[in-house]
Amino acid sequence: MPSRTVRRLAVLGAATMAVLLPVASPASAHGGTPVSDQGFYETAITGAAAPLPGVSFRVDPRGEWLELTSTAQAEVVVLGYLGEPYLRVGPSGVEENTLSPTVKLNQALFTNAMPAGAPAGEHAPVWHRTSPKPSVRWHDHRIHWMSADRPPKVAADPAHRHLIGEWTVYVRSGTAQPVAVHGTLSWTGKPDNPLLSTGAIGGIVIVVGLFLVAVAVLVRMARRGRPVTVEAVDSEPEPAGAGPPPGG
Repeated sequence: MPSRTVRRLAVLGAATMAVLLPVASPASAHGGTPVSDQGFYETAITGAAAPLPGVSFRVDPRGEWLELTSTAQAEVVVLGYLGEPYLRVGPSGVEENTLSPTVKLNQALFTNAMPAGAPAGEHAPVWHRTSPKPSVRWHDHRIHWMSADRPPKVAADPAHRHLIGEWTVYVRSGTAQPVAVHGTLSWTGKPDNPLLSTGAIGGIVIVVGLFLVAVAVLVRMARRGRPVTVEAVDSEPEPAGAGPPPGG
């Protein structure tokens, strides 16, 4: 097989290993701490305890955000972790209560402490407008797993699906009583060995398949003996006895 073909195969092999090695690397770091499990938690909305006309909710399946959109004329208030007014959504847009302890707590992904602050209703809200649109999306600790450590049932059996628990967020429309919005948090299942996961296996099969196809093409080209064109340099021999010009 020509050396050029061998070099091409070596380059393709190196590229394939560069793709496969990150997939095959151990799924642990820092003394055995599992790689982030965030993609294996699933959050879903199951419904509200009472109808809220003109108000709709959406949630990120990974628990990154909860979203409220309102077309109602009455203002809708999202209650924080202490039951205090946290967000207010109305026809004029979105406002945030700057005195709400929930505002600061929601800036962190994980936390093991509830906010410290005044009970709901002790201080009047101080509203700060954050958007002119009647829709707000925020990070809410009530809808995702609050620790970097796995729940006990997940730690005992990470390969199968588990219902971790249910969550509730309260909202109030106008002067009516708060309405509970319910949802669930689940673990979708994660193989102990990442190479056993469907996505990893599919990726490896695709990469290896492409590599084998490329090898077959190059081998076929080599067997056909495709010519390599080399441009010749046109040079004429100097006449016999030719020397440097006079006076050189």
